[in-house]
Amino acid sequence: MEALHLHLVKEYIIQLSKGRLVLKTAEQQQQLAGYILANADTIQHFCTQHGSPATWLQPALPTLAEIIRLQDPSAIKIEVATYATCYPDFSKGHLSAILAIKGNLSNSEVKRIRSILDVSMGAQEPSRPLFSLIKPRAAVSGIQQWWNGRQNWKRKKEKMSSRLAGAFRVLWRAVSTASVRRHIQVAPRPLQAGPAMGP
Repeated sequence: MEALHLHLVKEYIIQLSKGRLVLKTAEQQQQLAGYILANADTIQHFCTQHGSPATWLQPALPTLAEIIRLQDPSAIKIEVATYATCYPDFSKGHLSAILAIKGNLSNSEVKRIRSILDVSMGAQEPSRPLFSLIKPRAAVSGIQQWWNGRQNWKRKKEKMSSRLAGAFRVLWRAVSTASVRRHIQVAPRPLQAGPAMGP
């Protein structure tokens, strides 16, 4: 049952790390954190009810939820440092995939948070693997796919805007020409003098 418990937690983290969600407001991030906590509680309850002894997996999802919920970069750093002591195989690649959800973090804030993993976690070997079963490259690829998709859409949007602008110019010229012609056609003709009347 411990193997199933590990599998459920691992797959949940993989899905969370795919970069499909980018939330830019604190309210959205808090809602997601609450959703993760509810799912984590369901997984933990189900697995312990069926005999899983893997208590070491219990903080795996709730702490990620807390990282997503927190807004102060310093508080996030503390949470990440604590998490890395529980799961020494939690790498910068894994952290980047989670932080990518928090769309209101600046690049400099992300770098400062990531730097906490340089302090004292590097040489530790995990007694039980969790994140070493999740390739950071796979986690980051989700972000990259999202970014590439966003860039492709931006280019398509620009191309479409250019085409629409060109079509509008052609249409405007046609309408303007038609208006001029119509104006010419309906313009009153000058009165012609009639034949001179005799006295």
